[in-house]
Amino acid sequence: MSVNTTTAEEIRPPSPPGPIRWLKKNLFSNWYNSLLTVISGVIVFFALKAVILWVFFEANWDPVTHSLKLFAVGQYPPDQLWRVGTIVCMVSFLFGVSWKVWGGTVRTFALAIALVLGVAGLLPVSMGLGLRLWFLSNPLLTAIGYQVGRTPVGKAKWVALGWVVSFFLTIILLTGIEGLPWLPPVKSGLWGGLLLTFLLAMVGIAASFPIGVALALGRQSSLPVVKAFCVLFIELV
Repeated sequence: MSVNTTTAEEIRPPSPPGPIRWLKKNLFSNWYNSLLTVISGVIVFFALKAVILWVFFEANWDPVTHSLKLFAVGQYPPDQLWRVGTIVCMVSFLFGVSWKVWGGTVRTFALAIALVLGVAGLLPVSMGLGLRLWFLSNPLLTAIGYQVGRTPVGKAKWVALGWVVSFFLTIILLTGIEGLPWLPPVKSGLWGGLLLTFLLAMVGIAASFPIGVALALGRQSSLPVVKAFCVLFIELV
C-alpha cells in the first residue's frame, strides 16, 4: 500500500484560464453566442468610431468652452474659484485613500472621478494652462491618496474623520467668513452648475447613511409600530 506524502505547499490551486480560453468559454461557447459576440462587436466598433469622430473632429465645442465656468460653478465669483479647486483636490485625495481602505463602490467612484477630470484636462478645447494642469492633477492626487491609504494612516476611522472634516471645510470655503479679506462671504444664490450638484450629492450621501442605518436597525426592532414604519419606508420610499 502506498502513502501519499504530498504536503500542503506542493498542492497549488489551479491557475486561472488564459484570455483565449476565457473568451472561448464566455463569448464563443457555441454558434449563437459566437454570432451574438461578432454582431455586438461590430455594433460597438461603429458606435465608438462615430462617437470618437464626433467628439474630436466634428463637434463644435466653442459654446461649451465659452460657458465652461457657468456649467461648472454657476455665478460663483471668478476671483474666488480657488476655493472650488481646493475642495475638488481635497475630495480627489480622500477618494484615493478611501479606495484603498474600503474598496468596492468607493473604488468605482474614485476611478470615475479621476477618469472624468483626467479626460477633461486632455480635451482638445481652448483652456488656460493652469486650468488644464489642475484637471490633470486630480487623478495624481487620487493615486497619492491610494498610496497614503497603504500606510498606518489608512484606517477606516481616520478616513471617516477625514470625510467629516472635509464636509465642514467645504461649507466654510464655499460660504466664506465675515471679516476675513481673503475669504469673503459668498451668497448661496451664486452657487450653481456642477458645484451645486456636487454639494447636494455630498449632503445627500452624508445624511442618508445614518438614516439608512437607523431604518435597518428599526426593521429588526421588537416594537411592531417601529418595525412596520421602517419596513414600509424602506419598501415604498
